Amino acid sequence: MTWFAWRTQRLQVLVAIGAVAVIAVMLVITGEAYRSAASSPLLTSPSCSTGLSLNCANAFSRLGQANRWVGYAHGLVLAFPALVGVLVGAPIVASEMAHGTNRLAWAQSVSRTRWLAVKLLLSGLAIAVAVGAIVPLLAWWAGASQISRLYPGDFDVTGTVVLGYTLFAFMLGAALGAVIQRVGWAIAAALGVFVGARLWVESFRAHLVAPVSVVLPNGIGPLYSATGLFSVDSPLARGWVLNQGYVALGRTTPAPGQTWTTEFERFQNCFLSISRPRAEALSQCSAQLKLHYVIQYQPLSHYWALQGAESAVFVGAALILLGVTVLAVRRWRT
Repeated sequence: MTWFAWRTQRLQVLVAIGAVAVIAVMLVITGEAYRSAASSPLLTSPSCSTGLSLNCANAFSRLGQANRWVGYAHGLVLAFPALVGVLVGAPIVASEMAHGTNRLAWAQSVSRTRWLAVKLLLSGLAIAVAVGAIVPLLAWWAGASQISRLYPGDFDVTGTVVLGYTLFAFMLGAALGAVIQRVGWAIAAALGVFVGARLWVESFRAHLVAPVSVVLPNGIGPLYSATGLFSVDSPLARGWVLNQGYVALGRTTPAPGQTWTTEFERFQNCFLSISRPRAEALSQCSAQLKLHYVIQYQPLSHYWALQGAESAVFVGAALILLGVTVLAVRRWRT
């Protein structure tokens, strides 16, 4: 049974593994190119800050080109879990039904559940190992140009979520293939559903783990930037800022009916009307209006908690789709 399943699926599996290998080579080339261009001493040379010589212009041009190729690679990395998962998963059962080859296995006392389990396990394990193998490479590649792994875009191409996306896409293709029983239509529908699911989960990703709120002293906010809070090494800069604004004292979120920007104009008008040093004006307006400045963010320390939570969402959805696939196959009429 295992040998027969491999014979019928080896083309899709080998193509998927080959695609992952191509992605890996692309990551190495673009990552090394960006690192090499970004490490040029000319980029931080004092002479290049006063006037661009030909060497300086070439250095900045190399960095721009490398960054552009990283952008192209980033788009492919975002897409490949869906493409690999769906293109392998959709034909697993749909093509069997279309060609009638499922009857051969079932006629030899192989139950539908066992037949399906072998096929899903063989292909699913192969692409899971292939994709899992490049997860460390993705982390290295994304680290070449990112400030924080938490930012949308960088978060989606690092960590365990890549594997979660792939398994979800694989089972989505298999489930829709079992229901629709047409490979082409199953692939098209699965890609559309996958994109919708990704966007939906991304819309509430920030709250999969409770964010942290920071209250700035004496009303300090965007009107007073010399705080060092957003320096490159600060926790806020390395985290993912979700919301910020002036809110009522005693609160870390806007009052009901208000937004994070509701009080800003009132605070700004107060600040501009006071002829005092900036720090004193900020402190006076904060006390007068009973407001303080709050920043809500996900710290870098929440990275793995968010990765685990989002991965669990997609793996859980894949398990549900597994149940749908089993039920669909058991209801097939031969």
